[in-house]
Amino acid sequence: MSSQSLVQAISSLSAYSLDLKSNFSRLGNLQILSALLAVWVASRVVKLIKGISAVNGLRGMRIPFQPLDFPGALIPTTWWNPGVTFTWLWRFTFYRRFQSENVSIVPFLSGIPVIYTNNLDVARQVASGGHKSSFIKPESASQSLLLWGMNLVAADGDTWRKHRRIMGPAFNNKLYQMVWTETLKTYREMVSAENWNSQTLALLIIGKCGFGFSFDWTAPPTAPDGSMPIQEALRIVADSNVLMIAAPKWLLNLPFQRFKEVREAHSQLMGFMRKQVENRKSDISGQSYSTANQNDAFTLLVKANEDEASKLRLDDQELIGNVFIMLFAETTAHTLAATLGFLGLHQDIQEEVVEQIVSVVGWDRDPEYQDYASLNKVLAAFYEALRMFPAGFIMIREATEDTVLQIPNPPGEDGTTPFPVPKGVQVLVDMIGIQYNPRYFEEPEAFKPSRWYNTSSESDTFSAFSIGPRACIGRKFATTEAVAFLTMLLRDYKVEPILKDGETKEEWRKRVLDGRIVLTLGVADVGLRVVNTGNHSVVLLNTPKSLLTSVPTDKFRISHESGATPTFIGVKPKDAEGGLASVTKGPVTVLTPGQSFEVIHDLSKAYNFTMNGGYTIVPSNQFYAASPTHSTIPIYAEVEAFTIKLARQVLGHRDIDRCPKPSFANCSASQQAFLLQATKYAESYARQAYENGGVLDFVYTQPLCKELAIRNASQAIFNANSYEYFAENDPTID
Repeated sequence: MSSQSLVQAISSLSAYSLDLKSNFSRLGNLQILSALLAVWVASRVVKLIKGISAVNGLRGMRIPFQPLDFPGALIPTTWWNPGVTFTWLWRFTFYRRFQSENVSIVPFLSGIPVIYTNNLDVARQVASGGHKSSFIKPESASQSLLLWGMNLVAADGDTWRKHRRIMGPAFNNKLYQMVWTETLKTYREMVSAENWNSQTLALLIIGKCGFGFSFDWTAPPTAPDGSMPIQEALRIVADSNVLMIAAPKWLLNLPFQRFKEVREAHSQLMGFMRKQVENRKSDISGQSYSTANQNDAFTLLVKANEDEASKLRLDDQELIGNVFIMLFAETTAHTLAATLGFLGLHQDIQEEVVEQIVSVVGWDRDPEYQDYASLNKVLAAFYEALRMFPAGFIMIREATEDTVLQIPNPPGEDGTTPFPVPKGVQVLVDMIGIQYNPRYFEEPEAFKPSRWYNTSSESDTFSAFSIGPRACIGRKFATTEAVAFLTMLLRDYKVEPILKDGETKEEWRKRVLDGRIVLTLGVADVGLRVVNTGNHSVVLLNTPKSLLTSVPTDKFRISHESGATPTFIGVKPKDAEGGLASVTKGPVTVLTPGQSFEVIHDLSKAYNFTMNGGYTIVPSNQFYAASPTHSTIPIYAEVEAFTIKLARQVLGHRDIDRCPKPSFANCSASQQAFLLQATKYAESYARQAYENGGVLDFVYTQPLCKELAIRNASQAIFNANSYEYFAENDPTID
């Protein structure tokens, strides 16, 4: 063999050897990966087996992730991942599927095994608390409630008892009387502002009665000095609770406007509250008259805390934490929206509730706090809506030791069955499941306030406010606000659902009355129509801009089929809708129940119709009503558009009528000349007023002009009364 052949043979052997090593290497990597995968799968199988053992083989779901842990909580509800919302979405099928009121969920990828229950007896066993209880609220279940400091809801054991001892005295009849009074006042502000929103109502009541803040429905969002006012900070904090709890700090520190606004609101409100705690402590110790007469929850809480021995007192951060937990009273807003939605859907129930309101309160006086106990049907409607949308939708308890639960046998069977629960296993009380459990409620899907007609407002039979000694301490606060608001609204207005074309009421219910879970369960936004029931007379002002007069002012919205808008050629008056000193001195229309009347408007005097074809005309819907206190309240009617068609004869610009040539009697020549000159000036003045109009009237009266100047400088410049305010009135605007 030649040397060249030998070299080639050696090279071939070397290449074969290297290729063999590479194959062995690849085979080794695959074996390692396969072995690691097998170990991981085995560990998941072991985790699943241990989890099933921990729940004693209780039937249920075997899934990748625990529903309330990461990442299961972020994944939408599907057949393989229940997610956060499954207790709502599967409320009719989940327990029926497993033919049990207690169902286990055992994850095999992440999370611990848990037991869900919709049985009230089991719920009472795990949520009873006390020294002898084998269950506690785990720290992980309270993290979302500690944003502002330790508080009654987040605390457990001795800490909870300490907080409950201080919080109890703050929730008393003085506070509830204040809630009732402020709710009536805020309701009137809401009606006057024509901005109907139950969430704003609840936030204002919390601000006034919970924090002792003084503000109203129309408070501007920006303070005169340019800084964020406390009212606005409170609103932003309430709206961004979830963001502050869930988002990492680095995310909130990013230079986005929304995050900057949230940081500023949180910082300003925390600083303000610390200062308020300091001030109220000082006032209480000095027997300040102003504080002594304040009945808001914050002041009462500070006072109760100061009355305690030093070792039992809460620190400042704990005081703030307990007041801020009231922000979760936004659940009242959701329940009010649900209540009105159901009453709009069930007109017969609404009429029954209104009948009781009228029988207790009548038409001529405001309801008083003493009427609360007699308005049980109003409360029952609120209770039933809360049952169907329980705000606290889940309670988490963890076994601190090996223990045994007594599980009630299925309906129709007496007795209980012992069920061992090992230490560390969590039992999740499904409050939605309890409210929809046929064991406790016949036709649980039906809205039946009559379930609660004979139920005391403090009764434990109503469980949607939670159960046991840890039931919601703000229950009476919420029900007082709800009964006061619903009594006023339902007496004055009838509530109706706004149906889409061809939509049935049942379809509307499925579309609108649906749940939404964030930190709490609430109904989604509910759009409703409110209709004046017409049970008492209304005094309406005959202002020139109102449809009640035939004065050719700009009181119609008109558009041509081409999209053009006819020129307004009518009168632009300056009147005093907002400043009538006494309604008996001005022109008014008294509209009695059931009365109607007709006013004819000549649109050719107000608008320049110069084109043939179709016009769409929409009347103004704003009127001004006179209140018993001689102030004026804007009210809004339901109007319909109509169409007209012009052909052949086109209406042109209408000229103002000229004065006829005057005749004189016993006037000298100089007097006649003077009168003719005055007539000429009068015609000129009238023409300018009629054709050119004047500046726009947005508001009237000194207080409203001042408010407009603060709120909207551009409109104030063109407001007819603005020059009058700045020229004639004092004090100046700060």
